[in-house]
Amino acid sequence: MIEHEKSRDDKSGTIALLRLLRALEFTYLFLVRGVVSPTETLAPKQVAWDVYRETLHKRHNKAARAGIWLATATLPKRETLREALLRGEIKPGTGDKCLSMIGNIYRDIHKLYEDNDLLELVLL
Repeated sequence: MIEHEKSRDDKSGTIALLRLLRALEFTYLFLVRGVVSPTETLAPKQVAWDVYRETLHKRHNKAARAGIWLATATLPKRETLREALLRGEIKPGTGDKCLSMIGNIYRDIHKLYEDNDLLELVLL
């Protein structure tokens, strides 16, 4: 897709995947730090806001930031998140394997975009 769209003016597929990649970065970091980290002492709502500030904040306008701040403020406690996300886990450790896979997918796609100088296709 990237090779095809690099030769055209329309990069809609590449842009859509870039936006999903940015959302995946936020989701991955939040899950690692805010849900499964045994050493994290901050509440998930604070972790979510901190991760948002590291990742997506610079790409959103004031109204979006305010809405996201409100959304992060409604996150439940870590134990409640763990229960909701890992309920029905088929085998112990499945969550850890999934996080590892998500991290690998993020890094691979990010590198592909970086190698093709496409990380700043869309600023917002």
